Amino acid sequence: MAEGKVKVGVIGSQFQAEIHAASFQMMPHEAEVVAIASPTPGNAAALAKRFGIPRVFTDYREMLKERDIEMVTIAAPNSLTRRWPKTSPLPANHRLRKTSGHDHCRRRRDDLRREQHGVLLMYGEELFFTPKYLKAKEMADAGAFGKIYLVKQSEKHFGPHSAWFWDVNRSGGGALMTSAVTASPFVTFFLGRSPI
Repeated sequence: MAEGKVKVGVIGSQFQAEIHAASFQMMPHEAEVVAIASPTPGNAAALAKRFGIPRVFTDYREMLKERDIEMVTIAAPNSLTRRWPKTSPLPANHRLRKTSGHDHCRRRRDDLRREQHGVLLMYGEELFFTPKYLKAKEMADAGAFGKIYLVKQSEKHFGPHSAWFWDVNRSGGGALMTSAVTASPFVTFFLGRSPI
């Protein structure tokens, strides 16, 4: 990655994409959204106009061909996000073929391959970086609370923000899969990544 601003491409054009675009604008010296991709007619163009994003794509694969994009943020329905990391911008000759075996093993193998090529794939969870939670974790690690047996985490929001959330085939499994993805990693982080 070059010095200076990180060049960002956004996949998606609705509620979460707007949050991502606005968030990047809050840190103009660190990052700049240079492209947005969405297959929904007019959505990407409207968001690009609102946030001054110079390039618009209707196919995310075309956006990923842009040589200056260093980071991609995915802000799309759950049913679509799983396939996109497999098309991360790796050289074609390094792409792995699908083989038999457990899906999670293939995903981990693919993650390791991305690491070898300098591609970092991560879930953007802000709880791990929130000062109050980091302080609580520091205190727990120092023994301030004794042995931790139970950790609870909850959150609320005024959504759902899109109709797809109510479609079980597109949302990814209901509240456990759409909301617990925030709590579960935080709880394991707080417990020192101990097995559940």
